Amino acid sequence: MRRSLYIWLKVFAFWLLFFTLAKILFLLINASSTADLGITTTFGVFLNGFKLDLSMSGYCTLLMMVLSLLTSFLYSKIFTRVFNVTGYFLIFSLALLSIVDARLYHYWGFKLDLTAFGFLSTPKEAAASVQTSDLVVFVVAYIAFVFSSLSVFKRVFRNIKPVQRHWKTIGVNLVLAGVVLLPIRGGTGVATIGLSSAYFSSNSFANHAAVNTTWNLMYSYLNQDNSLKKLKEFKTAQHPDIGKELFAKGKGNMPTINNGQPINVVMIVLESFSAGLIENLGGIDGVTPNLNRLSQEKWSFTNFYSSGDRSDKGLSSLFTGTPGLPESSVLRFPDKLNGLPHMYTHFERSGYHTSILYGGNLDFANLRSLFTVVEECDIVEKSSIETGPNVEKGKWGIHDQHTFSYLEKHIKAIPEPFFTTLYTLSSHEPFDVPSTSRVFEGKDAKCLTAAWYTDSCLGAFLKAIEASDVWDRTLVVITADHAIRHPGSLPVYHPEKFHIPLIFTGGVIKNNTVFDIFGSHTDLPYTLQKWLLKVDDAEMKFSKSLFDTTSSYANFFYQIGSGMIDSSGCVVYDFHVDKVIYKDVESDLNEERLKTSTRYYSSEAAREFDKLQAKRSPALKEQGK
Repeated sequence: MRRSLYIWLKVFAFWLLFFTLAKILFLLINASSTADLGITTTFGVFLNGFKLDLSMSGYCTLLMMVLSLLTSFLYSKIFTRVFNVTGYFLIFSLALLSIVDARLYHYWGFKLDLTAFGFLSTPKEAAASVQTSDLVVFVVAYIAFVFSSLSVFKRVFRNIKPVQRHWKTIGVNLVLAGVVLLPIRGGTGVATIGLSSAYFSSNSFANHAAVNTTWNLMYSYLNQDNSLKKLKEFKTAQHPDIGKELFAKGKGNMPTINNGQPINVVMIVLESFSAGLIENLGGIDGVTPNLNRLSQEKWSFTNFYSSGDRSDKGLSSLFTGTPGLPESSVLRFPDKLNGLPHMYTHFERSGYHTSILYGGNLDFANLRSLFTVVEECDIVEKSSIETGPNVEKGKWGIHDQHTFSYLEKHIKAIPEPFFTTLYTLSSHEPFDVPSTSRVFEGKDAKCLTAAWYTDSCLGAFLKAIEASDVWDRTLVVITADHAIRHPGSLPVYHPEKFHIPLIFTGGVIKNNTVFDIFGSHTDLPYTLQKWLLKVDDAEMKFSKSLFDTTSSYANFFYQIGSGMIDSSGCVVYDFHVDKVIYKDVESDLNEERLKTSTRYYSSEAAREFDKLQAKRSPALKEQGK
C-alpha cells in the first residue's frame, strides 16, 4: 500500500513540475510580453494557473496508473516497461504542444486550440509564416525541455518496481485513482473547474500564460460543439428593442454617381492590414503614403472594423455579410456556405462579370469554396499568374507587384460591367517582401516595410489604370481581410486590432468625403448591392448601409469573445469567462448597453449559423457536389 502511494505521489509531483517548467518556458519565449507584467503579476501566473496544472497532472497520473496497472496484472514483468514508455510518450508529445503553443502565441495572441489543426490540410501555407528564428527557438526550447524532463524522470523512477498482484493492492490503487479525480475536477462539486479559474488579471497575456496548454487543448476538443451553444444561452427574447435597433434596415440617402449607369467594381482586399499603418487613420506617419493620400482625397470610412480575426472569417463576411464567429468559420461547412446570400451572385444576376485574383493557394482555409459556390466566377490564382522567370515569390506565393500587374491586364481584357477582386498577400507574416527603397527600423520593421511595399504596388496600379479608358467607369474599393497585433503588440481583443481601412476611389469618385459612421465587413456587401444594384437583400440580417447614419456601430469577434463599438465607446466580452475584459466607455449606462448589444448580436449570429440550410448552387450541382 505504501509503495503504491509513494509511486503515484511521485508521478503526480513529476507532472506538476513538468507543467511548471512549461509555464516558465512560455514566459521566456514571450519575453517581451513577460517584461510588462511585473513581479507580482508574474507570480500570479503561477499561483492562479496552479489549479489547471493540478488538473492536468492528475490526468497524466491517471493515464499512467491505468495503463501500467492493467498491463501488470496481466503480466507483471512489463509494468516497468509500460510505465516508462507511457511517461516518455507524454513527455515528448506534451513538450511539443507546449513549445508550439508558446511560439504561436507571438502571432495569434491566444492559446493553442483546435483552430491550428484546421489548417493542416494545406501544410505549406500553414507554415508560411514561420521564420528561421521561430525554428531556432522551437528546436532549442524543445530539446532543452525534453532533455531536462527525461533526466528528471529517469532519475526519479530508475528503481521503480511493479506493484504486487493482490486484491488489497487492487483496492488501494482504485482508491488512489478516485483521489486523483479530485484535482482533475478541481473539487467535489458539480462544476468546479474551468478556464476562468486561471483568469486573474486585466492583462490578457498574464491570463493566457496561467492557462495550462494541454488542459486548454483538451477543453477545446471536448467543448467544440458547445461554443455556439454558449453564445446562444443569452436570452435575446428579453431584449426585443436591442434587436430592432441592431438589425433595422434604415433607408438612408444613397449617393448618386456615374448618372446611374453601370459601374465597374475593383475591390482590393489587403492582407493583414491595420488602420494603424495609415497616418490619416491614426496610424504611423510615412508607412503608406498612397493610402494616406487616398484617404484625404477620396471617400474614407474612418471607423471601419473587421468582423473576425482571420482571413477565412474576413473574406466570408466581405462577400456574404455573415459575422466571423469565435472558434468557427462558415468556410469549414460548405453546406452552410451554400445557404448564404452572396454579393457576387447578385452582381452576376445584374449582368456583371465576376472574378477573384490571388497570388497564392485558395485551398488554404478552404477559401476556394467561397467562390466555387458562385455560378460563373472566374478564379485566377498562382498557377495562372506565375509566368516568366522574373516573377518574385515569397512563402505565401507571388508578390503583390506581379498580381497588381496581372490585375491591370485582367480588367482591360474582361467584359464590362465587371466586379473583380484582388486579394494581396505580401503584407502577411513573415513579411518576406522583395528589396524596397524604404527600410524601417525597430521591432515592427518587417511589418512596416511590407506595408510600405504593398502600398507602393497599389499606388503603381492605380496610376496605371488612371490612364486607361476604363477608369472613368470604375469604382475601386480598398479594404483589408483583418488587422493584426502590429504595429505595436496589441492584445488580441483590443478594438484597434480590428480597425481597418475602407476607401472608395476610382474615376467615379470626384471629391473627398469622410464618413465617420461605424461599420464592419458585414456591412460592405449589403451597401454595394443596395447602392449600385438597388438590391435590398433582407437575408443579410447582420448588414446595414454604410451611408445610413441612423445605425452606427460595429461588432467584431476574436477567438473567444466579441466586442461592440460605437460613438460612445467600446466593450469587449469574453465568453469563456463570462465577463467584460475591456471597456472604454463614457458611462456605466453605455457599458451595460454595449455589453448587452454584443451578447445579443453574438447570440443571434450563432442561432442563424445553426439554422442555415444547404441550398445547392447551380455551380455545385454541375460539379456533382
